[in-house]
Amino acid sequence: MIVRVHVTVLTNLLHLIGVATDATLIARVVQCIVAAIGACENYRQALADPALISRHVAAKGLDSQTAFAIVSIDIADIDVGENVGARLKIGQAEADIRISRAAAESRRTLALAQQQEMVAMVRQQEALLIEAEALIPPALAESFGRSLQWSSLKMSSNDTAVRLWRTAD
Repeated sequence: MIVRVHVTVLTNLLHLIGVATDATLIARVVQCIVAAIGACENYRQALADPALISRHVAAKGLDSQTAFAIVSIDIADIDVGENVGARLKIGQAEADIRISRAAAESRRTLALAQQQEMVAMVRQQEALLIEAEALIPPALAESFGRSLQWSSLKMSSNDTAVRLWRTAD
């Protein structure tokens, strides 16, 4: 909210030296106006009754220990300014969106890296498969050769057994 206030003061010349100055009085009035607006339930209450702010400021006795006496406090204008709370929420939401997008991009990049690792592992396993398949023909040939040797050895041992059996008769 934007509030314009006219404060009428009376200078007390006897207290002008060694006490709070006009800057102090202005700071006190501004602080009290902000507190009065903050004490309202919502901004509409301050708009509906601007005298509420004046009464709040007058009741505080802001002119104590100053060279001035507050004669009157008149609210000249109250405007609804920017909704700072909404702006802060929007800013926070935009920051959250940026953080979420960065996290999603990080996860996407990690997934792509894992995919490439898996592709490399598949290629490696395919190479091992081809290498193992290349060992099959020599192994079959060796096995076939041993099988023939075993068969001939087995046949010869059978022949020997038959011969021994016949000679035993």
